[in-house]
Amino acid sequence: MLAIQVPRSLLFWAGSLMLAFWIVVAIGGQHITPYDPQAVDPVNRLTAPSRIHWFGTDRLGRDLFSRVLSGAREVLLVAPVAAFLGTAFGTLLGLAAGYFGGLFDEFLNRCADALLSIPVLLLGLLALTALGPSRAVIVAVVATIFTPLVMRTIRSAVLSERGKEYIQLALLRTESDLSILIRELFPNVAGLAVTELLLRSGYAVFLTATLSFLGLGLQPPSAEWGVIIYEHYGFLPNGIWWPVLFPVAAVASLILAFQFVAQGLSGGQR
Repeated sequence: MLAIQVPRSLLFWAGSLMLAFWIVVAIGGQHITPYDPQAVDPVNRLTAPSRIHWFGTDRLGRDLFSRVLSGAREVLLVAPVAAFLGTAFGTLLGLAAGYFGGLFDEFLNRCADALLSIPVLLLGLLALTALGPSRAVIVAVVATIFTPLVMRTIRSAVLSERGKEYIQLALLRTESDLSILIRELFPNVAGLAVTELLLRSGYAVFLTATLSFLGLGLQPPSAEWGVIIYEHYGFLPNGIWWPVLFPVAAVASLILAFQFVAQGLSGGQR
């Protein structure tokens, strides 16, 4: 069976175009939606896709196309921010753990083990139940989940760099530890950190949508894609598929966009 190899440059540009589309939609907000995403029309509830309502309407008669477009803002206000914070903290801890080693490295690894031993959804349930389902809490939970994962990736890269000649020369020049971390090590793992950020952003989109689908994330009447799915998956047995299909497709397209850009960049680093 032939395996089709997709050029990484093609993946990069395809992902970039999809990502740019959703960013423009998120920035444009209600200025580019054909209808008010919150406008209720009980007479036309759960109507199938048509020329008037491209994605059909939801259980309250709201235009689904407008709500999916509006939901991009909700997603991009949470997922990339959480991924950025998790990647930033994970990179800092990974640099320190890999460079200093010893008991400090051991302590951070044991903390990472403890955190990773807690199931993701259980951690989300505990935090969101205790603190409430707000954007800030969701960002904090997702960032906390990603931090130890990124830390271990960066730590491994630092361990492979630590014994190289340029680090030994920096030590001979009596550069400070902070200077070595910032000027010598970080530039050599920055590309990996960017790739991690993109990959984690895709995972964050899925995770935030999952939390909302389980009723732990943003709440109605939010147009966040997981909320739309949560409100309508019960109608699937009745053949009403459009309120679920289109937000699921939106989630999948944004995840793929981040994945394609990450794969394209990682290919360019080789």
